Amino acid sequence: MASLDPEGRLIVANSAMRRFYRRLLGTELELGQPLFRHSKPERIQLWQGRLARVLEGQRQRYEETYEQGDSRLVLDVSLHPILAESGQPVGVTLFARDITVRKEAETRLGEMHRTLVDVSRQTGMAEVATGVLHNVGNTLNSVNISTTLVTDQLRRSRVSGLAKATNLLRTHATNLASFLTRDSQGQQLPPYLIAVSEQLVEERDAMLKEMQSLAQSVEHIKSIVSMQQKHARSAGAVEQVDVPQLIDEALRLHAVSFERLAIRIVRDYADVPLIFVDRHKLLQILINLLSNARHALVDSAQEDKCLSIHVQRANGGERLRIHVTDNGVGIAEENVARLFTQGFTTKKSGHGFGLHISALAAEEMKGRLTCTSPGPGQGATFSLELPVKGEGA
Repeated sequence: MASLDPEGRLIVANSAMRRFYRRLLGTELELGQPLFRHSKPERIQLWQGRLARVLEGQRQRYEETYEQGDSRLVLDVSLHPILAESGQPVGVTLFARDITVRKEAETRLGEMHRTLVDVSRQTGMAEVATGVLHNVGNTLNSVNISTTLVTDQLRRSRVSGLAKATNLLRTHATNLASFLTRDSQGQQLPPYLIAVSEQLVEERDAMLKEMQSLAQSVEHIKSIVSMQQKHARSAGAVEQVDVPQLIDEALRLHAVSFERLAIRIVRDYADVPLIFVDRHKLLQILINLLSNARHALVDSAQEDKCLSIHVQRANGGERLRIHVTDNGVGIAEENVARLFTQGFTTKKSGHGFGLHISALAAEEMKGRLTCTSPGPGQGATFSLELPVKGEGA
């Protein structure tokens, strides 16, 4: 943890921040000096832009990766404005959490998922098994992120600091007024308690949000397994679905990743009716499209990473159209026509199942999934078109 003035100069830093700085750069932190003065010019410029946004009153959150020889260190960094009595930002508070272990766990999860997919293909059940594994794997990633995030928050909670502060008050109970007004340590205690209380409220709200997301992810996994068990005798339950509400549900499953990667979400929902579809098939398609968009934005050099979702009626109101647009890496013209072919992928770690499965699911719902892209570096738009009144309506 550290606090900076409006020019980015260091005001105060805790021991963990000092150890990290020493470990990363081999030098000591100096009060009154710019925090990033020993960093590379491009990182200095990046942080200057971040601090400027915080000093405009915006809270920011980023994922920072630092290389050290053959190893890497990943930090989850939160920036909060320090507000004066007038409400104007007068500085920045920086909180950083080491999430290297979590990122390694996510990598191992991806490797396990790929291994399971390969095994299932070798046993002759690739079409069915890869569909289930891909959809469960997408949701398991959200489960893993949520559980790890809650665990990290509990492990690094500032409750222990609050306990130390109360013990300090207990120790000076007999001369509390003098301690708080004259002792240098006591004078720092009230603002510290205020900061801790605000942080604990944020921790509680964040953990409640993650537990809600976790419950939704588990419910979706149950529905995927249930659908597969019934596949032999039923094509799935058709029901009335509020499409904008279902899109928001899919977005919540990716909320932590989008927030951590500073991906801006733009929603443009027209006034559309409820449609008759298999709710969980549609949710699987949406999750796949959002996951692909996230990968395209992560690999892009765009500073303002944006994901736009549009919902509108088409064909005189008989069809409903969903556009998922990103300003990420884009797709070469020769690859657009092959995107929905099983096994084709442009991602280094991909298997080419997600879009193939999504296209099949769209066809099963009497719909159609298509893609357009102006070219590499110019983003892409995936369009899902569905009938307003499906089979069984």
